[in-house]
Amino acid sequence: MVWLCTKDLRLKLPCKKLTPRFIGPLRILRQITPVSYKLELPRSYRIATTFHVSFLKPVHASQALSDVAEPPPPFEVDGSLAYAVHSLLDSRRCGGRLQYLVDWEGYGPEERSWVATEDLLDPSLISDFHRDQPDRPAPWPRGRPSHRSSLASRAAPQFLTLYNCLFNQLNCMW
Repeated sequence: MVWLCTKDLRLKLPCKKLTPRFIGPLRILRQITPVSYKLELPRSYRIATTFHVSFLKPVHASQALSDVAEPPPPFEVDGSLAYAVHSLLDSRRCGGRLQYLVDWEGYGPEERSWVATEDLLDPSLISDFHRDQPDRPAPWPRGRPSHRSSLASRAAPQFLTLYNCLFNQLNCMW
């Protein structure tokens, strides 16, 4: 089994910058010459199957795909697919909406993602998260705004009165 370098291959992918550096692992069918091998490629590649050894890299036992555990499949909830949540790691406000950083059950840290509050099905996860981390952004309380906004509106006339007094004193001095 070998990995095939994609440096000089024309693969039909949307962006060359994000294409994988190697594809495979691929099975060696036979050795053609001392420096070239014929590989078993998927039919969708539509390229020659013989490659020079400089384009091949051996697969090590730790890199084999059979060693990688398959992530758990999604389960169905009310006619749509859902994934199990391991834990909520963080929260933020994005565009006025509250989002949570979700660590998915059976997936690695590279699969963590920000999810809107409405998309989390278990409200106990949210309450447990905010109980453990009260300093992180939380859902806004329902109902009327707190009395702080009414204090600001009362402070405005006092500020104007002070400003008017200072302005009048300056005019008297001139």
